[in-house]
Amino acid sequence: MAERTPDDLNALLPWHRPQWERLQEAVRAQRLPHALLLCGPAGMGKAHFAGLLARALLCRRPDAAGLPCGDCEACVLARAGTHPDLRLCEPAVDARSEKEKESIGIDQVRELTAFMALKAHRDGRKIAIVRPAERMNQSSANALLKTLEEPPEGGLLILVSSQPARLPATVLSRCQRLRFAAGDAGEAVAWLCARLGPEGAPRLLLALAGGSPLSALAIAEEGTLERRSAMLEDLDALAAGHADPLATAEAWLKFGVKESLYWLYVWLADIIR
Repeated sequence: MAERTPDDLNALLPWHRPQWERLQEAVRAQRLPHALLLCGPAGMGKAHFAGLLARALLCRRPDAAGLPCGDCEACVLARAGTHPDLRLCEPAVDARSEKEKESIGIDQVRELTAFMALKAHRDGRKIAIVRPAERMNQSSANALLKTLEEPPEGGLLILVSSQPARLPATVLSRCQRLRFAAGDAGEAVAWLCARLGPEGAPRLLLALAGGSPLSALAIAEEGTLERRSAMLEDLDALAAGHADPLATAEAWLKFGVKESLYWLYVWLADIIR
């Protein structure tokens, strides 16, 4: 299930407030690390947080909470993806298949390190975001080490990962981790209610998404709940002997193999618990 991007790119998601305040204290004390690893389950909005932090640090007129103004030249350029001191590194799209490549290539990382080595255009920070960081292969990760070991003045590397264990220990040890985890569901439920209404079953969606609010929103918007309900009805029919297993399997294939297997796994896990 895809992670939905929040509509307001300059909005702080409510469950991100502790992490944001922690970093703002570091900014005020001029103790912001040169490399951050944003880690936690998919659907927590880590990529959104990384972009918001980058825009805030480049903004000319951040507000009292450290959030970007959204109107200055730096904010306009960053939002358009043309800020000269901000770079995003993610898997490239294959020209032939038009699909994302499996890994972030070494040439991409070399371009990134060359970018970080240059002086900032606006006498401020240079920021690079690598996402998802676990998609770097061994060669790519090794190419990033020099920048991690000898960070340029004013440089900030932000790595975003839902699977940090896949990153080499040499990379992990040189980054300060900022963890995002499903906590108190109240804020997430209120956020979902504001977008879906109470009839949108926000608590059920959040539970189905493992506590990840953006994944819950994606489930709602992709019609997954309806497909899940249809599968549950099919299971009841099968258990009662009122449905043909082969016909049911064929119907579920239309939902997608991955999604159908996911729901079967979730139901089996619930039964075991």
